[in-house]
Amino acid sequence: MPKYKILGGKHFGTKFTNPKRKSSDELLIYEQIDDLIIDIKNLNGKEIAYTTTGEIVVSEDILNLFKENNLTGYQIRTVKNFRKNYASKKRYFQIMTDSLMPSVSPATIIKSKSGLLSYKNLVEKSLYYNKNEVFNLPDFNKSLEYFGSTDGKPYFIQKLWIISANVHKILINSAKQKESDFISTFLVEDAEKKCNRGY
Repeated sequence: MPKYKILGGKHFGTKFTNPKRKSSDELLIYEQIDDLIIDIKNLNGKEIAYTTTGEIVVSEDILNLFKENNLTGYQIRTVKNFRKNYASKKRYFQIMTDSLMPSVSPATIIKSKSGLLSYKNLVEKSLYYNKNEVFNLPDFNKSLEYFGSTDGKPYFIQKLWIISANVHKILINSAKQKESDFISTFLVEDAEKKCNRGY
């Protein structure tokens, strides 16, 4: 998904669950429970942005393209502006989904590292899925697994967005995204490659 990043909702008062750590190596997952609050001025009028904590924000024009093309698998939420006195020329909405992919194929190369109050789980190059486990997917999905790191480099812990070719085409042609902004996703037979994990 798009590399253009702005600070996520946690920085501006968006309400999230508040999980408690039971052990030093436990991964804490925060779930959004209210409308997204961001600094819309940071969007600089762009059609789409991906926050540091995984939220996708699109302009009303891009949302209308999603509707016109009958894209499936997404819900929308209101985006609220942190700056009360800033009038944006564009209206923005958060894109959300409940659709989850199956587990990644062993062909996916994942670099993982965990320690005291730290965690890192990153995909190297591409995502692979067993083609025998993928059926009738909507246009918007998320990975079953969590990726990212506790220090936010290159992004905070989140489920990755997996989008269809139709969404990809709209983002390239209408939202001015680049091919380099996306991670390739492939469907394979699990016997084709073995998983290589670890630092």
